[in-house]
Amino acid sequence: MYYKQNIRAIIGPACTYALDAVARLAFYWNIPVFTGLGDGGIFENKTEYPTLTRLSYCQCRLRKVFGSIFKSFGWTDIAMIYAINHFHSNVLANSLIVGFQKEDFYPYIHGYHEGTNSSFHDILRNVSKMARVIVVIVPGDSVRIIMLAAFDLGYIRSGEYVFIDVELFPFPGDYWGNHDWRRGDERDADAKEAFGALLKLSLHQPYGEEWNNFTLRVKQLAWENYNFSYGDEKVNVYVGAFYDAVLLYGMALNKTLEKGLDPHDGYSLTRRAWNLVFEVMFESVTGTVIIDNNGDREMTYSVLDMNPTTGDFEVVANYFGDSPYYTPLPGKQIHWAGGRLTAPPNEPLCGFRGDNPACNATAVHPNLVDIIVGICVTSFVLGCITIVAVSQYVAGFLSPRIRRKENELNDMVWRVDYNDLIFIGPESNGFSRLSQRTMTQSGSWANDSVRQLMFNTKFARYKGNMVVVKRLATEKLNLTREVLLELKQVRSVQHDNLTRFVGACVDPGNVCILIEHCRKGSLQGLHCLHESDIRFHGKLNSSNCVVDGRFAVKLTDFGLRSIHFSVQKDATCETVYDLLWKAPEFLKGEDSSDGSPKGDVYSFAIIIEEVALRNGPYSAYTEYMEVKVKEAIRTNTELITNPNERITTSASLKPWMTSVIKIYIDLDVSTLCSSNKHSRWRYSAD
Repeated sequence: MYYKQNIRAIIGPACTYALDAVARLAFYWNIPVFTGLGDGGIFENKTEYPTLTRLSYCQCRLRKVFGSIFKSFGWTDIAMIYAINHFHSNVLANSLIVGFQKEDFYPYIHGYHEGTNSSFHDILRNVSKMARVIVVIVPGDSVRIIMLAAFDLGYIRSGEYVFIDVELFPFPGDYWGNHDWRRGDERDADAKEAFGALLKLSLHQPYGEEWNNFTLRVKQLAWENYNFSYGDEKVNVYVGAFYDAVLLYGMALNKTLEKGLDPHDGYSLTRRAWNLVFEVMFESVTGTVIIDNNGDREMTYSVLDMNPTTGDFEVVANYFGDSPYYTPLPGKQIHWAGGRLTAPPNEPLCGFRGDNPACNATAVHPNLVDIIVGICVTSFVLGCITIVAVSQYVAGFLSPRIRRKENELNDMVWRVDYNDLIFIGPESNGFSRLSQRTMTQSGSWANDSVRQLMFNTKFARYKGNMVVVKRLATEKLNLTREVLLELKQVRSVQHDNLTRFVGACVDPGNVCILIEHCRKGSLQGLHCLHESDIRFHGKLNSSNCVVDGRFAVKLTDFGLRSIHFSVQKDATCETVYDLLWKAPEFLKGEDSSDGSPKGDVYSFAIIIEEVALRNGPYSAYTEYMEVKVKEAIRTNTELITNPNERITTSASLKPWMTSVIKIYIDLDVSTLCSSNKHSRWRYSAD
């Protein structure tokens, strides 16, 4: 068509896959593309699609809408349930998973497979341990099933829970499903009450005489030209968005011709369209059209709440494209479940698991009554009864805390079913070419270490999130008290510069650890480790400094020392490379798995050397290194403790780098590592 019909612009297509191919070809041909859909997040990248303009919503905007709701009500702990094998739910959920993190929200994700015997009761019990605000990205029928499960569990009448559903607009068929509570069955009454705890997020639906006339005309043309009858179905907002696309292209083309410019230059015409709308917003049948500087429309969204009398959902707030905030509708209020007059708090008083000591302290302990009764019986036995009662009270007061600590220790929420892992192929192993090149330059024995690391480390999807799966070289793992304590420690340590511990699989033959996956490859996280119960990293090296999607440096592979020690192999050619970051005091002994905060700072200095020299550690010596390097490093302390020779002889170092490194060498390391007053700048070399 392009070559035979001399096409100069494209309106559409709507489907993500079709638009992807068309927009790429249009870039090659330098012709503009105006579409009324294209909601996929990939189209936000205008480096790949520079001549594309979208007149409809983008999934990438929904994160901001959700963020405005969360911030308005002070909700920070969020959970999300989504259907992995339902196309629309999976695409939207994965877009939100990334988007929420950009808004500084880190939801607990629980994916399930639609059409299986998934127990929503069990899913909700699991999710309730992490949050009270639950986003449901599931087909319409499953929304009702989830809400009924919440009703059965008593969550609705507790008034603690808020569920949020996404139904951008009513659409017949199975694509989104029926998101209403009405089914005409014996559970309609329960479903109606349950939906009182549900908020809906939708596109703002156009209204007014102009829109009504437009929809009537659309239905008429659909019947006359395409023999298609809408029947009772409403004309959705996307039809209006395609109408806006034609209008915008016409406006940009007229402006181009008025200025005597080339109408065949699609790139320039596209930018002219963006600037035109940016300077002068125009009104259309769908409302005010606002295009941002990336060629995407700023749509208006609505938040809907169910009217308890009619059972219908009504708009209670908006998120306007030109005023991106949660804006309540005057005269409208949300009907909170459980008879609440205000929004539920982020976390109930007793905590998500009911283990908040502040909650327990508000209750009168039964033994306190025994004390009061004992005092009133007789003054003769006052002393004895008081002693006994106080002893009972102390024992009764402490024993729940002890039990609670033991319950936390034995809580298996971290446990992962190996069958729930969806592994990614070896081509997606995530090792950068730079890292592999550095290892190659460090000697053949380093290559063996890299190959072993790549064999033991895989990438997988778990509950919709990409995770790193580190397999442990053991067939079975004994869950001793020490191991359970370390698992509790790594779960509780959280910092922006530490990778998150996701869980562990202890199935025989499939023992592995799951940690957060960082897509790109500040050591302020080191200070966090030193201040936590974990105390030190112990295995810090450049491979354990990874970079996430926002280019924030994070430390990984920390904690769980007893597990790693129990499965540690002999330090042969597979693991000897890791010793190059070890402090000398931990190389002289037989146990090289130990460490300290001071040892971490030494390892950090080796990483700084790598950055400065743009090469691996001890790069001047690696060509002579063999398998015996472990013993050589242990005995040749001069090689480790006297780096001046390497600094002064390195031609790649600039003078100011040499000065900085010498300052580090001259510092009193013991003072540097132990003084809290240096903590701010010790780890600030991001």
